[in-house]
Amino acid sequence: MVRQQSSEPDPLPPVQAAKKYVAYMGGADAVIRRAREDFKNGEYRFVAEIANKLVFADAANQEARDLAADAYEQLGYLAESATWRNAYLYAAFELRHGTAKVGRGQALNPETVKSIPTEMLFDLLGVQLNGPKADGRHIVINWNFTDAKMSFVLDPSALGIDLCGEQARCCGRRLANVDP
Repeated sequence: MVRQQSSEPDPLPPVQAAKKYVAYMGGADAVIRRAREDFKNGEYRFVAEIANKLVFADAANQEARDLAADAYEQLGYLAESATWRNAYLYAAFELRHGTAKVGRGQALNPETVKSIPTEMLFDLLGVQLNGPKADGRHIVINWNFTDAKMSFVLDPSALGIDLCGEQARCCGRRLANVDP
């Protein structure tokens, strides 16, 4: 991967940049027309790159999504490495069919939850928290695990993890391990 040049210390966000690139190149129709010619000439990497810009500029543009998928598929067929092949072919699949929908709780089975340390379980709870829905609400929960002789204070409104040593008075900290 090429490092960012010093002339680009603050690049535009991907969607904003893609819209600008497509506009500079004469619009989506012109870019697709030219990219199809490059595809016929076997320039799949460049077609994938430019089609990626088209998809970022307009995610609903099915023609651009199909073109990107076709390019990724060809790159997958040409890849010698299984890792690259899988990445390209899965990218093509997602462009054609969308990303897999994974609901809450489907990623971990009960045996996995039993085997991870309690602190990591609380990290998982933090990841599962829906920030926009929790905005403006404040709750502090004291967790006491008598079998493991462990107690925790969970404060989702705080930003970091810190050890404190007190129960409910730990407001302002997301998670604290408290000795009983």
